[in-house]
Order: sequence, then structure tokens, then C-alpha cells
Amino acid sequence: MEQKEIDKLMIKQVIQSVLAEEPSHSVDLLQRELSPLDFDEQLSEFCDKYDLGNWFYEAMTLNEVDIISELVGIFRHKFQDEQEANKEESLIATALKRAQS
Repeated sequence: MEQKEIDKLMIKQVIQSVLAEEPSHSVDLLQRELSPLDFDEQLSEFCDKYDLGNWFYEAMTLNEVDIISELVGIFRHKFQDEQEANKEESLIATALKRAQS
């Protein structure tokens, strides 16, 4: 049972790594595309989209990875990071405008 949890953690890390360069809106769109599908189709489509292969699909299935929940979590994290980055950029732009005045 503990081995299964380690495998699930590794799977989640691979999912995060695969989506690392994707902006939040792309992750949200992917989640919306997969949501109407049944559990097996969601995993299959995700693995096909990112060329992860049958072995990864089987590992996800065995570990009952809820890809929708994973995508929602990744979306929230990315969205929050993007919002913070936008705030920082806005503050810097405001400070530059004030300095130039």
C-alpha cells in the first residue's frame, strides 16, 4: 500500500512537470475538455495529448489518479502565481511612472 502512494506521488509530479510551461488558461481549457469524458477516457486523452504512453496510463489507472482534480489544483496554483506576477509588474510600472514624473 505504501508503494502505491509513492507511485501516486511520482505520477502527480510527472503531471506537474508536463504542465509546467503551460499557462493557467491552457490547463483550465484542458480540464474543461476532459471533464465530460468518463474516467478512463480522461486518462487516455491526457496521456495521448502529452505522449506519455500506455505505461503511464496504466499507472494512473492503477493508482486511481483523478486527472480532473489534479488539473484543477494545478490551474489554481498557476492562476494565483500569474495574478501575483501581474500585481508585481503593475507595481513596478507605477513606480517607474512616478520616478519619471
